[in-house]
Parts: sequence; structure tokens; C-alpha cells
Amino acid sequence: MLRRISSVLKSLHADKTDIAGILYFHPINDARVTGSSKKNLDMFGKVVGVNNMKRCVLVTTKWSCEQYAKAKSHEAELASNPDFWKPMFDAGVGYARYEDTRLSAMKIIEPLCEGDSMVPKVIVEWEGGKRLHETEAGRAVEDDVEQAQKLAQQDIQEAHEEAAEAIRRKDFETARAREKERKELESRLAKMEQERETLRIEYEQQRKQQEAQWEVQRKEAERERQKEIELHQRKQREEAARWEKQQHEAAARWEKAQQELEKQREADREAYEAHRERAKREYEAQEERARLERAENQRRDALRGNRKSHWVRRIGLGVLGTAAVVVTGGLAAPIVAGVATAHEVSCQEEKEQE
Repeated sequence: MLRRISSVLKSLHADKTDIAGILYFHPINDARVTGSSKKNLDMFGKVVGVNNMKRCVLVTTKWSCEQYAKAKSHEAELASNPDFWKPMFDAGVGYARYEDTRLSAMKIIEPLCEGDSMVPKVIVEWEGGKRLHETEAGRAVEDDVEQAQKLAQQDIQEAHEEAAEAIRRKDFETARAREKERKELESRLAKMEQERETLRIEYEQQRKQQEAQWEVQRKEAERERQKEIELHQRKQREEAARWEKQQHEAAARWEKAQQELEKQREADREAYEAHRERAKREYEAQEERARLERAENQRRDALRGNRKSHWVRRIGLGVLGTAAVVVTGGLAAPIVAGVATAHEVSCQEEKEQE
């Protein structure tokens, strides 16, 4: 029974199924408190654990199979029995009646589903590395088996002694009965030993299966961890590549900006040189125009000076001629001829200057 219960709980836990609670069923028409009933209830507490008692419910069934008054009397008797349900109620276990209806079933289940999930103690011990026979429930079963074996051995020894005593008394019928009883006890003891060995083998198989499962989980966790590491490294590489690309793009933009700036500077220098050359040519042109103007002015001034000198000479010659005529009297003809010659020479000079 313990093996089946623990196997179901392990399967649920391995599938990551949340356990909202555990129900313990008891027929209300059975008010007897037998040794097996007490052992089952004690085993239930060891499997669940004291801390999870509030997530458990004792449920009575078969209310339709018993008179209500009698069933209610059984209910009170079970609840008040200090060797049966009362310690469970004191530990926080709930209670409910299943009245063979869907509504009563929902009233039992819904409160459990609204709370937190639980992990049975046997699962906690199992996850801690203990095998089933090493858990508290398993040790209780082992103790019960050992006690049963001791009692069986005592019964076998007593049956053997009683059979021997009956043979000495020549009570062969009693001897045969005790011998038969001894063989039955030995058969039962052998069966218990076989079951215990079977349980040990199953424990060992479960241990190997658990270790294999842990190894699979470890490898799976290692693969997941390796995937995460590779994913992280890939993201880092991608981030580094993206950062390097951004750096290259930034360097390219900076280089382009420097080239554009250099082009602008070159264009500015060329514009400056062109402006300077134009200014120089304009200055030289102005200087040339000024020089030509000065030369023209000088020429004109020289021309005006020559004209003045000419007229002065003409006027002087005329005066001289008149004077010569007045003074010399008879020598007028030669002087006039000399004045006329001087006048011609002066006119010829003006033409040459023009």
C-alpha cells in the first residue's frame, strides 16, 4: 500500500502537478477501530506530514447505506476516539461528509483548490536522497514487518514445543494440529520474508531509477545551462559586432566630415586666392590707369608748357622785330626775314609735338 501511494505521489510530483490536498475516506457504516485501521491512519499521517495536515480532509462515505441516527452516532464515536480521529482533528485535519451527490463532492474539493499547494513529507524525504524504506513511513512499515516476524517466530516456536509435548503425551491429533499451525506460520513467515526481499529489490530498483532520473535531469539541466551560456555568448558577440559596426560607422562619418571640412577649407582657400588675385589685378589695373592718367596729365602739361613757350617766343620775336625796325631803320628787311624764319621753325615744332 505504501509503495503504491508513494509511487502515485512521486509520479504527480515528477509531472510538476500541484497537489492541493489529500482526502482520507472512511465508510460511516463501519464504526470498528481495528489494528489495521489505526495503522493505516498512522501511516497516512507519516506520508503527509504534520505540517500538511491542514490540507487534508477526513471524509465519511456510505451515508445512504446506514440509518442517519446510527451513522451520526458512529461519526461522533470516531471523532471523539483518542486512538483514532481525535489526534488528526487536533493536528488540523478537516472533516466532511460525502452524501453521494455531486454538490457534496464539490463542497469538499473547492476549499482545497482555493488554497496553496502542498508537498507530502514522503516526497520531501525522497527528494532529500532517502529511499522509501528510509523515510519515516517506510521505517514504520519495516518496524511492523520486523515485529510481525518476531511474533511469527515466537508462535512457530510455541507451536513446535506444543506439538512435541503432545507427542510425548501421545496426543497425536493435537500434535498434528500444532504441526499444521507451525507449518502455516512458517509459510506465512517465509512469505513475509519474500515480500520483504521483494520490497528491498523494489527499493533498489527505485533507487536506480531515481538515480537514472536524476542523471537525466542533471544532463538536461546541464544542456539547458550550456544553451543559456551559448545564448549569452551569442548575444555578447552580437552586441560586440553591433558596437564595432557602430564604431566603424561613427569613424566613417567622422572621416567623411573631415573630408568635407577639408574640401570646404580648400574651397575657401581657392576662393580667397581668387579674390586676392582679382583684388591684385584690380589694384594693378587701377595703378596702370593712374600711371596712364599721370602720363597723360604730364603730356598735357608739357604740351601746354610748349604752347606757352611758343607764344612767348612769338610775342618776343614780334617785339624784337618791331624794335629792330625802329632802331635800325634801314636794316628792317633782314630782320623781318629772320623773324619769318623763326616763326616757321616754331610752327614746324608744334606739328611734330602734335
